[in-house]
Amino acid sequence: MLGFDTMRELFPGFNHDPDYEKLWKECYFVLDTNVLLRLYEYPESTTDNILDFLEHEKIRERIWLPHQVALEYQKNRLKVIWKQENFYTVMINFLNEFINDISNLKKKFDKRSEILQSEHRYLNVSELFGNIDKEIDGFLASLKKLRNDIQTNKNRDLKLSDDDVIGGRLNELFGKHNIGESYSKYRLSKIFDESKFRYQNEIPPAYRDKKDGDLIIWFQIIDLAKKKKKPVIFVTDDIKEDWWFKKDNGDLLGPHPLLIQEFFDETKQIFHMYRPKIFLKYLEQYIEDLEMDPKTIRDVSTFKPTIMPINQFIMPDELLQKINSPLIVPTVDMTSVTAEMNRQWQELMGKIFAVNSIPFHVDMPDLSRINKLETMNYRQNSEKKEDDQKEE
Repeated sequence: MLGFDTMRELFPGFNHDPDYEKLWKECYFVLDTNVLLRLYEYPESTTDNILDFLEHEKIRERIWLPHQVALEYQKNRLKVIWKQENFYTVMINFLNEFINDISNLKKKFDKRSEILQSEHRYLNVSELFGNIDKEIDGFLASLKKLRNDIQTNKNRDLKLSDDDVIGGRLNELFGKHNIGESYSKYRLSKIFDESKFRYQNEIPPAYRDKKDGDLIIWFQIIDLAKKKKKPVIFVTDDIKEDWWFKKDNGDLLGPHPLLIQEFFDETKQIFHMYRPKIFLKYLEQYIEDLEMDPKTIRDVSTFKPTIMPINQFIMPDELLQKINSPLIVPTVDMTSVTAEMNRQWQELMGKIFAVNSIPFHVDMPDLSRINKLETMNYRQNSEKKEDDQKEE
């Protein structure tokens, strides 16, 4: 006897429209590795707010980690912390070079002012250069404040290697009651064999980059649903097409239909997915007595992963609009930062020389050499760390 009445019921993966109210009421919340590691990269207040939500009694009893996620988190936790430390060093060195170049240019202005004063009896040099010290000194003061703020954050975050507050809270949150069991070597060997078949036939997940870890996570999520007989919401920041069903323009429509179908065939339960920013918005609606800080949603929504050493630096976003703005730490491509600083520099020069039309062009300091130097230093440091670890 057939267990379905319509073709829609036969293929739930391609007709995914669950009862979301019921789903959120009954489901387990499963977190991917990247969700845990992102907590080390968000601003401190954002991480604290997210952890407050995860620790809430309505959530913590239904939150769950596949064993593979817990393992990947442990393997990569210190790497993420060290990556943040390296960014601080790169940025501080960059600002020190930049401050030095601006200071040298200021000396050039001062010298030019003296020459003009001595050679042009009727030229009002004091009016022409009246605001130069104020403008450039203000610019330098803002850069120095930014450097000091970054140094303060570096000193704070360096403690994470020895006293990992985030890791401490996660250790309290996850234990034997909500971490799945590991697989035997025999089971893993079977998964590795199946991974090859899935890759050849583009069966999700993990066919995109042949990550066996993703497939292990997938099977462990299925095991959870079978054991608990509950639906699952999987939260991940992975946006590859072997997890998601996408429009041609890249917009995410929902989980990959074949994942939904396989999950239903294996468990008779519903599978759904969210990226962290969407999950947090719905989570706020679900937990009526806990309020999500709007800044948390904004920070998670605008977050861009830091990638070293390919021209990436931690820069305050407002610096691209106003040099003395408060410090926050999203990542910005160095090419755009250099272009924006050059624009600000030329604007500053324009203000200084607007009094009289005197040809006086000062090029922006060459920042590319700084970037190349820091990239080289980062690679050397990384290689040294690897050699040290091998020796240990």
